[in-house]
Amino acid sequence: MKRRVIKQGAGGYTIYLPKEWIITNKIKEKDELDIKDTDQGLIITPTTQSIKREITIKLKQETESRIRTLISSAYKRGYDTIILEEQEKDIPSSTIQTIIDSFLGLIISEQTEKTTIIKNILSKDYEDTGAVINKLFNTTTYFCQLSLDILQKKSKEQKEQAELKKSILKQRDYAQRAIALKRYEGDKSYEYYTIVFLLEKICGNFNYTIESQKTIKKETATFLQGLINDLNELKKSLTTKNLELAINMNEQLSQKRKQSSKHGDNTAVITDNIFSLSSRIVGVLV
Repeated sequence: MKRRVIKQGAGGYTIYLPKEWIITNKIKEKDELDIKDTDQGLIITPTTQSIKREITIKLKQETESRIRTLISSAYKRGYDTIILEEQEKDIPSSTIQTIIDSFLGLIISEQTEKTTIIKNILSKDYEDTGAVINKLFNTTTYFCQLSLDILQKKSKEQKEQAELKKSILKQRDYAQRAIALKRYEGDKSYEYYTIVFLLEKICGNFNYTIESQKTIKKETATFLQGLINDLNELKKSLTTKNLELAINMNEQLSQKRKQSSKHGDNTAVITDNIFSLSSRIVGVLV
């Protein structure tokens, strides 16, 4: 769409915002908008305070996993009120509560026989989305290291690993919500969204390695330790915006993909995911 620029005052200019966009985002007179100057042009977004949206999800014989997926989708898209409506009361309240507890900032504000109203109580505006992503990166590398230590019998902290697994799921959803609400880094927001997704996926693969193997070969443990070190380097390249380091890591991981299959299928999957992560990081730094 195009808008004509109108001269306003001494050297200033204004444009009309699209009516449909104003209605969708519930913009009112005197509301503030975020304006970001990027290489691609100006990006105009509503502030977090302006986005107070509500969605109703109708449930019918859903599994716990399916319900969490539906809530997660609404949460990550920025909805502040999520209403669950059941046709029949066949989902225990304790199940709904368990699901809600797996998200940061969500509470059940009201519950009737067939309706559950979920509210977001987080007051932050996600101004430092980069710090949210960095925290997930730190948790991911720690989780992978702890998982490898457990497999090598260097640690017995299975309970801590289980708690970290829950925390990573919360941090993933929280980070993706923050990216969506703030349109983090403009047209590169999808790349950041995928980076967060891959971090959680890498944790899942390390967790599967722990659960499926009772022992690990020394050379495989050494290879996995190298991948964990690579994760730390990738985090460094992203936080310092070091494109040269990111490219070097991408090239190294490309070579490691060729070696990974001899350490087992799951190690190969982990390597592929970390390589994909490196490619995304190169993409956002270019």
